[in-house]
Amino acid sequence: MNKEADDVRGNVSKAYTRGRKPRAMCESSGSKSMQKGGLAKRDRTPSSFARPAVAFALVAALAGGCAHKWQDLKKPERQRSFTLDKDYARTETRGIGVKWVEGLHAGVYALSAEDDDGWYFAGAGPCVIKLSGDNGEEFLKTGKSKAPLLPGGLWLPKKGVNKEAKLFYVFSGESPAPTGALVGAIVAGGKGDVIFIGYGSEKEFVNGLEIADK
Repeated sequence: MNKEADDVRGNVSKAYTRGRKPRAMCESSGSKSMQKGGLAKRDRTPSSFARPAVAFALVAALAGGCAHKWQDLKKPERQRSFTLDKDYARTETRGIGVKWVEGLHAGVYALSAEDDDGWYFAGAGPCVIKLSGDNGEEFLKTGKSKAPLLPGGLWLPKKGVNKEAKLFYVFSGESPAPTGALVGAIVAGGKGDVIFIGYGSEKEFVNGLEIADK
């Protein structure tokens, strides 16, 4: 691993040790359940409101006006990547008791974009795990789900930026639940937006990544 990769990991470690609570740019985190051995321990939280909650959270994120367009982000000059040998996911219960399973699918994550504060390491295809309700339960039991994964990856802060790691995915412009005309227009206008999910709880996972130059 080179010096710049060490700087990224060291900067992430510094953000955690200062006692800051996890914060995402467009999605907030709530209570969390840490995982062991790649998958977190399951609980029995009711999930009857999962689909409406997904739609509500999505509209709130898009209407917040804080998203970058993926195609507008600066492309990096260097080639860097890390590899996950197996899926990594956590469980976290938020809002009205909806349990989310969120993480990354096994594979190679290459540095694909940057902004003023950090680096975007993206998977080669749909790779972000973001599941709730029965889909999340199915994944925890079997490691698979009928619901699709999302294109995206992991955002890491640059040297000197005191922010925590985030998952990110690129929004498709389609809602997971039926919507009215106004909400539908907001959702459609969000196509290509980069949506963040705070991942500050997973410091061991982030600090353990081996980022290498190609």
